[in-house]
Amino acid sequence: MKTKLSILVFFGITILLFTSCDPGFSYTKKIVNSSNYDVLIIVADTNHKHAFNAYGFDTLKIVKRSESEIASDGGLGNTSPYEKCDYFNDSLIVKIIGFDTLHLTVDINDCSKWKYTQISEKSGGVGECKFVIDDWIIK
Repeated sequence: MKTKLSILVFFGITILLFTSCDPGFSYTKKIVNSSNYDVLIIVADTNHKHAFNAYGFDTLKIVKRSESEIASDGGLGNTSPYEKCDYFNDSLIVKIIGFDTLHLTVDINDCSKWKYTQISEKSGGVGECKFVIDDWIIK
């Protein structure tokens, strides 16, 4: 009887510990190139001294009609701190490959130009911020 009680107490404490943990979250930051041009994303470390570490690259080519994940994060908590898409948004430069006179008419570093989507509400959530490069914003 004492052994059954010990096992029951052990499982009860284990279940309590797992249900009281902080939820986990994941977050990704993506650039979608829907244009007919290949683009080059350059990290210009202006204000964030760790921007190169956050992105994991200093230059990234995104070919036309494709997308690329440029940053990600995850851990305990939830995605609410990322909903404004404002992490490291002052350190990117976009170049149109092969066309020195073309540039984006929309500032990629303007947080309001990124779109946040909550992909999942489970646990702490899964969220992503996307910036879309279309032909109409290239002049």
